[in-house]
Amino acid sequence: MVCVLGIEGSANKIGVGIIRDGEVLSNPRATFHAPPGEGFRPTETAVHHRQQIIRLVKEALQQAKIEHPETEIDGIAFTKGPGMGGPLQVGAIVARTLSLTWKKPIIPVNHCVGHIEMGRLITGADNPVVLYVSGGNTQVISYTNRRYRIFGETIDIAVGNCLDRFARVLKLPNDPSPGYNIEQLAKNGSKLFDLPYAVKGMDVSLSGILSLIEKKGPKLMESGEFTAADLCFSLQETVFAMLIEITERAMAHTASQELLIVGGVGCNLRLQEMASVMCAERNAHLFATDERFCIDNGAMIARAGELMLASGMKFDLSKTTITQRYRTDQEFDKMSTRVVIISVVPIAFSLITLLLLCSSMLKVKKMISICDEISSSAHWLSRTAVRVGIGETARSTIAEYAHTKPELHRLLK
Repeated sequence: MVCVLGIEGSANKIGVGIIRDGEVLSNPRATFHAPPGEGFRPTETAVHHRQQIIRLVKEALQQAKIEHPETEIDGIAFTKGPGMGGPLQVGAIVARTLSLTWKKPIIPVNHCVGHIEMGRLITGADNPVVLYVSGGNTQVISYTNRRYRIFGETIDIAVGNCLDRFARVLKLPNDPSPGYNIEQLAKNGSKLFDLPYAVKGMDVSLSGILSLIEKKGPKLMESGEFTAADLCFSLQETVFAMLIEITERAMAHTASQELLIVGGVGCNLRLQEMASVMCAERNAHLFATDERFCIDNGAMIARAGELMLASGMKFDLSKTTITQRYRTDQEFDKMSTRVVIISVVPIAFSLITLLLLCSSMLKVKKMISICDEISSSAHWLSRTAVRVGIGETARSTIAEYAHTKPELHRLLK
């Protein structure tokens, strides 16, 4: 039996969940609400999380009927990223403290993976195409060969951010959420305002749609040509149709007969309805969860941590840094043994490094971030990493230089 406590705090919700062998034992959470017409700021949200986290840990243990966590808990999972720095740090610090106090392994979890694995657990979906829609992410994802693959995504802002920002224009309350209030208002709308339909291949663009409706919306309502409900209806219909289009393409490409919707926007019943119609036309199955698990929660982090712990993954405390940018498909990079960090400040060394890499350019895979190792952009190391198999000459040169910089030597070990 594996029992994991998970802590989620990447945005305006802080949650603590406990899962034992796939069973949710507890899942309390608290939400920071900004005033109507405003978004939540990282500093204010972090203060809220600090005020709530200890209470939530105690509440989660009580609901799970765990009296001796030092013997009954097998691991501590927390959201490593993506998310806002301040709130993420709160969860990470508490997770490290519990890990050291109870002498339990600590497990840094990708927030997106937590959503996906929790959705699979609750719905029973096997290997679906995933439409992940939230305030900070909009992606169409599939899983194959031990890796999450992003087939399509937003090229600018997330769908949840688009809805939330228009809610600010309308001065809608943030309780329970701006997106929910947009959804309720849209139910009373019927007149469609023509908005740009920006699908680009497998990706979508939402910033232009938002800019147009932010600019013209108030004038249209003032003239009486459109109501607030009409504009909410128009915005939802347009952006959701775009998402369903790229999702159907991914399902056709993978020959998948399953679609799983996760993330906070996944609670939207109109989005679920449109997805249901598309799936019915393809003889596919739609899987979705309610607000208990669609919205950020600690149990989803515990679930991902449970799977990682059961698979034998172990993490040193030094690897528990947070990162605001942490893509779903970066999980594959962690399994690679051919990652060499080449971070330099001197311009001369940068040029030498580039020359040394020329002989191996065909092996260059892609640029990846090393925010995990470097917490400040002011650090003497630039945030550059090249995933490449390099020759012995370059390797020895880099190793020699590393001895002059203890920080670089540590990264290259």
